Formats: sequence, structure tokens, C-alpha cells
Amino acid sequence: MLQGHDIYGSTAVIAAEGVRRLLAQPPDPGVLTPAQAFDAADFLDALIPHVYSWNVEEPADSPAAR
Repeated sequence: MLQGHDIYGSTAVIAAEGVRRLLAQPPDPGVLTPAQAFDAADFLDALIPHVYSWNVEEPADSPAAR
């Protein structure tokens, strides 16, 4: 779950971080989803200085939550 104070501002921060990463290390040609192009934890950690936080929650009905 991504948490922050400005949901509309988060879109800009996420887009800018994606562009920054694509320019810094261009991927191989082809189509990738964001999850394939970027490591999720590393990407979300990059949002922390912009006053966002994140965590992973298990659904209440998942085997790990029992």
C-alpha cells in the first residue's frame, strides 16, 4: 500500500521517477509492464523522500495471514 498526502501529486512523482530510471538505464527493446521494468521495493523506496511511505499487507483470507 502506498500512503501519502497528495494522491494527484503522487502521479507526478511516480511518472517522474519512472522517466528518471528509463533515462538512467534504458531497458532492452520491447514492451514491459512497470513491474517488469522496475524492482518494486527499490522504486517505492525512491518515493520516500517525497513524503510517501509503503508497506505490504496480506489479505485477511490469505494462508499467510492465518
